[in-house]
Amino acid sequence: MLMDGAERLGERLLGEVEGEGLSSLLNSLRELTTSQKDQKAYFGIPELDALIRWPTISIPQPGPASLSALQHQIEPSSTLQPSLPIPQESNATAAAPPAPPSKKPTQPPLLELLSPPPSHHPSPSGKTSLLYLITTLTILPPTFLTTPLHGKNSTIVIFDPLSHFHIPRLTEIVTHYITTALRNHDKEFSIDNDAKSQICTLVKTSLTHVHIVRPQSWSALLEALQGLEAYLFDPKRHESAHRAVRAVVLEDLQVWRWGVLAEKEKETNANANANAMSKASSTLTPLLTSLSRTLQTAIITTSQSPSAAPLRPAIPLSLSGPGPGLESPVTRLVVTRVEVLKFGEGMGVGELEREREMRREVVRRGRFAVEGMGAEIGGRERARGFVFRVGRGVGVEGEEENV
Repeated sequence: MLMDGAERLGERLLGEVEGEGLSSLLNSLRELTTSQKDQKAYFGIPELDALIRWPTISIPQPGPASLSALQHQIEPSSTLQPSLPIPQESNATAAAPPAPPSKKPTQPPLLELLSPPPSHHPSPSGKTSLLYLITTLTILPPTFLTTPLHGKNSTIVIFDPLSHFHIPRLTEIVTHYITTALRNHDKEFSIDNDAKSQICTLVKTSLTHVHIVRPQSWSALLEALQGLEAYLFDPKRHESAHRAVRAVVLEDLQVWRWGVLAEKEKETNANANANAMSKASSTLTPLLTSLSRTLQTAIITTSQSPSAAPLRPAIPLSLSGPGPGLESPVTRLVVTRVEVLKFGEGMGVGELEREREMRREVVRRGRFAVEGMGAEIGGRERARGFVFRVGRGVGVEGEEENV
């Protein structure tokens, strides 16, 4: 009888320990796997998603107190002897099971797109074209007429002070993306009048989830960012309240540099000697990280570098400052047009003609390169970038049928 009681107690305690440990482990693994899947396809552009730097996610390990409690529960069942009394349960001394790890959503990506200054690279760099592709995949649904579009069915907010982001051009790219996907999915698919009507309806509906703000001053930008949450959560002001916000984009941050520097010259207080760009960054970063955390949205900034070497953002996202800090590392990518190399010396007439034709094709296609900055991308060494092409549409090189 004594042995039976000891066995029952040991089995019960051991079962509780195994159940709690296994449940916690499975939850952690499930959360980790889901997070990794979301990371691999956040923007829906595999080559871009592969370059994103994400925070390291680790499986929670039991602390010293939890280990002590587990040992206290397990050891009696393995050392009980028939001649020893059975330990009695006590509410006052019973060790509480370890609490499950708190679930914390992974911070969405923070992305800085840079291009060299015009004096170094006068051709358009392609940052806005890349944003067109990101926007296309953001606003479209996952499928259309049974055809996979790989869209995110979300909304996007773009702060565009220089009016570089053109809705007619976006409309062309979105339409081309849809029609190309339909034809690639079914080579015999015929885009008749009915299909055209459905495509037009889809494009029109999707574009209502692109929100463009054009601030004309640094203070207006900050004010708009402060009021963005209230705007997005108000269903009376737009039709996107039911959608997730996939990204908040700040285009052309370099336009604010002179205004920020001018404000510094007006200052006469003790902060007048503070670095103006550092102060601007410390003001901007908490606003963006707060939006990212509340809306669970990516933050994308674009700017021309103030210098050719080293390349750096006009107003970088600071790593410290007032308010909440960065919970995700910043991914910094350089976007440039692929240059056409000069003719080599000693080339014959025939070679020149062939080269000229190849160069025309390169220029016509509009090839742009995206390269990661830093030795480590995405948590491990990997290919550091990709090339995309701009034509009637925008597509990653290797998918010419999408351009």
